[in-house]
Amino acid sequence: MSVAKTKPAADESTGWRPDPGDTVTGTIEFIEMINSEYGAYPMLALQTANGPVSVHAFHKALFKRLTTLAPQPGDEITIIYNGPKPLKKNPAQDYHDYTVNGPAKDFGWDNAATDADF
Repeated sequence: MSVAKTKPAADESTGWRPDPGDTVTGTIEFIEMINSEYGAYPMLALQTANGPVSVHAFHKALFKRLTTLAPQPGDEITIIYNGPKPLKKNPAQDYHDYTVNGPAKDFGWDNAATDADF
């Protein structure tokens, strides 16, 4: 028998506001898009050992790393905030650097060349 999971109320989860070096690890309960005055971004609802935590991926570096990894509900994920780093093109400006670890995106064997030279 399958039990449908319901989204927790917004006040039941804690928003992750990391300092450099902070880490959050948990199982993704659900992912939803949030609309803000700056545009839409994904929010991951994690179930951690300390309770529910929401991670708002509005920083470009975190969004890109999540897009590359493509985690799904049910996956365990670890996000590390490495802190601000200077931009290569303009060292006077910073970006927020993250490391994201979790299950790798499925390889698209259907898209692999069948006549590749080895």
